[in-house]
Amino acid sequence: GGMPHVVCCGRSAGASSQGVKLQAACLVGMFSLVFSDAPVRNLADFRKADDAQFSAFFFAMLERGYYFPPSQSDAAAVSVVHTAAEVDRTVAAARDVFAETPMAALREV
Repeated sequence: GGMPHVVCCGRSAGASSQGVKLQAACLVGMFSLVFSDAPVRNLADFRKADDAQFSAFFFAMLERGYYFPPSQSDAAAVSVVHTAAEVDRTVAAARDVFAETPMAALREV
């Protein structure tokens, strides 16, 4: 549970509603987003992830003022200073990113 779970679930829901291939994993105060159409369980799975899709997401979020680790191999963290309202705004921003035209490359064909 907790904020990372809200972020992961919210991001995954926002991605899946737009047809974006995204895997989200949460552990304690950390979460990871990997652009892949299959679960990532090991290094071989991770190597199949799409770095170009992550890069498009990263820069679109950065333009909106949300800073994520610059690699999908890094974990992001949510701390006690992040409020529910901030998490909700972050999830909403990600949903907007998934829905916009430049992200069309992230949608399943």
